[in-house]
Amino acid sequence: MTLWRPVRGTDWERPLTERLPSDYWSRVRRFLNDESSSRTILPSEQGIFRALHETSCATTRVVILGQDPYPREGDAEGLAFSIPRGRELTPTLKNIHTELRCDGFGPTPHHGSLDAWPARGVLLLNAALTVREGQRRSHQRIWREFTSAVLDIAEERGAIFMLWGRDAQRTARRLAATHTSPSAHPSPLSARRGFLGTHPFSRANELLNRLGQSAINWTLPT
Repeated sequence: MTLWRPVRGTDWERPLTERLPSDYWSRVRRFLNDESSSRTILPSEQGIFRALHETSCATTRVVILGQDPYPREGDAEGLAFSIPRGRELTPTLKNIHTELRCDGFGPTPHHGSLDAWPARGVLLLNAALTVREGQRRSHQRIWREFTSAVLDIAEERGAIFMLWGRDAQRTARRLAATHTSPSAHPSPLSARRGFLGTHPFSRANELLNRLGQSAINWTLPT
């Protein structure tokens, strides 16, 4: 079988190869093949590693860590929290838009795409890169080694981490506190308990400035 190299052509490939077990990619490919034989897997194969293809290792300054892709077909596109243009805004994205406006990065668009951020150095990484349709957290275990490796690499290169919610904070618990900016999750269940009104975007920029890096322009194109 030809060696599967899903991040080939990116500068993530070498550091990931150095950290992941030699059989890791073959295990992931076998798992996804088995799953897709009887279930719908999200996002599409082209979108699974989109975050790493759109934000290079060298330019990553901020990592926003999500849980797993949206489990509804048509929403998951390979970038954490982002949905394609033309899809109905999720409640979580509505809260993200609200906080962007309150934090001085409005006006916000009517779409839910965050695809402008990767080119600005923001890695929109889900802790699990795939999910079964309709079943949240269904693929978390197979991606743990991968996610840990990406976080370690990004930390070594001086990135900061916006950790929204307990799941993200647990996943990234090994990271240095000086490089993390925790908040409540922006979902309706928790947004009012530490996301809305906390200025997570300007706080991230302040942290970047303290570390000698330039701020992110969080404004989304309309």
